[in-house]
Amino acid sequence: MATATKTAKDILLGFGLGWSQVTLGNRTAIQDKIMAALGVNNRASFNNYKSGRQRVTFDQAEKIEQIFQDYGIKKVWGNFIENAAD
Repeated sequence: MATATKTAKDILLGFGLGWSQVTLGNRTAIQDKIMAALGVNNRASFNNYKSGRQRVTFDQAEKIEQIFQDYGIKKVWGNFIENAAD
């Protein structure tokens, strides 16, 4: 498991926290990889997963964590606003 502090509640909130840490230069590459891992082909679906409106499976969560880790982002799950002070 890529992050030791991941909880089911965090995953339900989506990966907005991780996305908020993506640099502009890496945004397209990371989005393309996450979309492939999720099996989606449009930004609306991507945004539904990112915000937690659509739930990810355990396997999808593992793939998403690995993608973020490849870019040095370790804290992935949760809402950016709720976790901004962490």
